[in-house]
Amino acid sequence: MFFFNFVFKTRIWIYIVTGGGSGLGREICLELARRGCKVAVVDVNSKGCYETVELLTKIPSCTAKAYKNDVSSPRELQLMAAKVEKELGPVEILVNNASLMPMTSTPHLKSDEIDTILQLNLGSYIMTTKEFLPKMITRKSEHLVAVNALAGLVPLPGAGIYTATKYGIMGFMESLRAELRLSDCDYVRTTVANAYLMKTSGDLPLLSDAGISKSYPGLPTPYVAEKIVKGVLLNERMVYVPKIFALSVWLLRLLPTKWQDYMLLRFYHFDVRSAHLFYWKLN
Repeated sequence: MFFFNFVFKTRIWIYIVTGGGSGLGREICLELARRGCKVAVVDVNSKGCYETVELLTKIPSCTAKAYKNDVSSPRELQLMAAKVEKELGPVEILVNNASLMPMTSTPHLKSDEIDTILQLNLGSYIMTTKEFLPKMITRKSEHLVAVNALAGLVPLPGAGIYTATKYGIMGFMESLRAELRLSDCDYVRTTVANAYLMKTSGDLPLLSDAGISKSYPGLPTPYVAEKIVKGVLLNERMVYVPKIFALSVWLLRLLPTKWQDYMLLRFYHFDVRSAHLFYWKLN
């Protein structure tokens, strides 16, 4: 660990963090800033974006710039990538974190709302990778990081579209890792960071109605950000926050399907009183 910390601190890495204007994205930016990195903070919310940069510039040895950008728009993404490279230098580590967390049942989402969720939560991860990866391969180094969630490993009933995007992130990153190896380009590393619910998510109606917020309090976002950055530093393929999370998931998958369903609903505390969260049954 000392060796990796030494290398990390003696080299100025250039990061780009999507969704860096608030929540976990902001905390990841702060964690990187403390390690002396150059950070491009990207967010569609310009106010949050500039607030994050203001916090970062108070940390010695950190260079940070704000980029208001809709990462689900290929054209905006292309322009932003060129601007970041011109102002900060070639992006060495891409952290895909931008995400919406609409805890709404699929039948109650409009078609355009579904499209927006899919485009940002999954499409932006694919498009940013497509934009930055070719140059990373040319430089024969670098790192791609995808911030994922509990719902990417264990389905969240009542939030099917959100869950689908998180499972999609896992599938995309695992396929990408294999593709890089088969192309003899696995010097570009990949990391998927799977984080448990955080305190910033605790006010969502679905989580409250299902009893999750009360029974399983969310993790502090600074703690999650620290674990993710350390995992990236160690080139870990998978980061689980907390680590016990990984064991629980794999043990659950060994159970028969009916038992899996039972354990899942008991974990989320779904019962007859929370049936309104699903909306599929017509009365």
